[in-house]
Amino acid sequence: MQELNTSLIPSATLLGNFENGSEAWHEARNEPGAIGGSDIGAIAGWNRWESAISKWAKKTGKIDDHIEPSHRMRMGTKFEDDLLEIFQEDHPELEVLTTGTWAWNFNPLNRANPDAVAIDENGELVLIEVKFAGDNMYEIPQSYKGQMQWYMGILGIKRGVLVACAGSNYVELPLEFDAFEFDTLCLLADQFRRYVENDIMPDWDGSSSTYETIRALHPDIDSEQSEELGDLGIHLSNAYAELQEVEKKYKELQSRTLDAMGKAKWGEIEGQKVIYRTSRSGGSPYLAWAKKGK
Repeated sequence: MQELNTSLIPSATLLGNFENGSEAWHEARNEPGAIGGSDIGAIAGWNRWESAISKWAKKTGKIDDHIEPSHRMRMGTKFEDDLLEIFQEDHPELEVLTTGTWAWNFNPLNRANPDAVAIDENGELVLIEVKFAGDNMYEIPQSYKGQMQWYMGILGIKRGVLVACAGSNYVELPLEFDAFEFDTLCLLADQFRRYVENDIMPDWDGSSSTYETIRALHPDIDSEQSEELGDLGIHLSNAYAELQEVEKKYKELQSRTLDAMGKAKWGEIEGQKVIYRTSRSGGSPYLAWAKKGK
């Protein structure tokens, strides 16, 4: 697979075609102030695995930025070329090209590192982003949309395609460039840089990622020390009491739903399957929520 001609991307400058995981690749990603596609979803609050606070803690060196690749991450890397090959076979009208890491000319700290770019019959560029997911995918998740919008904005590309192996299925999902969304992401990126430069933590959120980050920031326990929590403690106590009531009500509704379903596997709302009865190793059935698009 050939490389993309840099003259086709006048809006950005090619920094290099670095091998994934190499020292040069890490240097480009970790340059102070640099924000790439893998950062922007967390900064915008769209990444289910990482929050703006956890990203900030890593960028400021407060917690370790190293992530041990999971089997799914490693499989995604291994299968990337194969998925691109399938995409090329299915789209002979497109010329699929590899590329490297780009810096946006308007703000060189905004970086793009797309999986591939294609050229259509009219000479127009198409962004290709490749993903590996365990579950079926019927629409592009918001974090992936943000990453693709980020790349398209930096590279001046008007449409893209997410190519994925999702739940053992081959999937292609199109996406049109949204200038307003890209501008919003740029503003969020600029704000995040200021947070990092001035060591100011982003706004609180309710994610598990933020909770785990704060745990890591305060690992020590002084058995002799006590802290007056004031209004914060009152809010926490009230939220805990409300949570217990919500959990109690939810458990009641689960029981009533199981009873109403009888032997049925699926529970529907206005013809849409939303919940189902299942069991483990022949045990008593319990309720599980259907994946979106079921």
